[in-house]
Amino acid sequence: MLSRVKKNTLTILLIAVALIVAIMLWIMTRDKSTYMPSVPVARASDALAALSADMPLYTVDAVYDPSAHKLTGTQSVSFTTTGQQLTSIILRAYANAYSSEDTSPAAVPELFLASYGGVFDKGGIAVSAFTVNGEPKAFRYADDYNILIEVADVAIAPLSSVELSFNFSLTLPKLKGAFSYSGDTAILSNPFPILAEIDEFGWITDSVPLYGDGYASKPNNWRVNITAPEGYTVAGSGSPETEGGAIVAYASRGFSFFAGKAGQVSADVNGIIVTVLGSNASSILSEARDIISYYEDVYGKYPWQSLVVLSADIPQDYIVGSCFIVINSKLKDRTLPPAEAVAKQYFGELAGSDNLGQPWLSESVSAFAS
Repeated sequence: MLSRVKKNTLTILLIAVALIVAIMLWIMTRDKSTYMPSVPVARASDALAALSADMPLYTVDAVYDPSAHKLTGTQSVSFTTTGQQLTSIILRAYANAYSSEDTSPAAVPELFLASYGGVFDKGGIAVSAFTVNGEPKAFRYADDYNILIEVADVAIAPLSSVELSFNFSLTLPKLKGAFSYSGDTAILSNPFPILAEIDEFGWITDSVPLYGDGYASKPNNWRVNITAPEGYTVAGSGSPETEGGAIVAYASRGFSFFAGKAGQVSADVNGIIVTVLGSNASSILSEARDIISYYEDVYGKYPWQSLVVLSADIPQDYIVGSCFIVINSKLKDRTLPPAEAVAKQYFGELAGSDNLGQPWLSESVSAFAS
């Protein structure tokens, strides 16, 4: 009896091994037609542009002064309210996280020395002159670190069109990272205030976490015009307009850009304009071409019509945003970091996830994809 059990167990194990081997051989030898759609797939950016018609539109017109490391200008957001009465409007000014060592993402112990060189430098954004549908409104900072901006004393009916405008003056801190200047390089990752998220209970005013991705936003539309001195390049999350030179982005979860002096190379990759700035630009462009081609083959069309990659001296391996990536210029491996960054644009930007409560979702899927 015992011998029969052993034989049965061995038989089951052999069958299991055979099945595993068969599955592995199928995966390695299968034709793509077995798992890729047989009909043409519309470019994701075309679908996003169509879906973006009802999304908020952020418009920025600003001047960058590299001698003072300041960006000054005007910003507005046009949006339609949800099905509830609004008595206030709340914005999140993520740039003001850099105003204090307590809240700066670059001041956490493992990054402080590499980012600041051991000496904290304050940065942030000051706002003024708010109007709502052309009417001047008072505002206040609703937290201790000036990250939450509340425009009060408004009475806006459900499903109403709103245009909120204000002036701003943004000061970059001297450091290496997502919101910084270092030499002739200025990196501004999500520098502009955005509407806080809102649910059936009202505006969501949770504090910004130090670790993980603290930037929470649904997709929005952006039109950003940055004027910089002659010799400076401005490139960011979107495509330049044919006329006027503003950068336009559809269905983007944020807006990031680079301003500075850097050589650049560009190429059309499957209809996507890829621009690489900084050191090792040609080799990074070659890697980006392979990465996008592979991901489009396996996971579907790249979400947007353009991609800007900046090679710069940063403490992290990479910084990723919508249509915009910063790669650590000192890395020896220039393949995996861009691959992970582009994967996050698929699974953290296009698909989206709860980047505050469940950040592991996009992180794990992006790591698997790359």
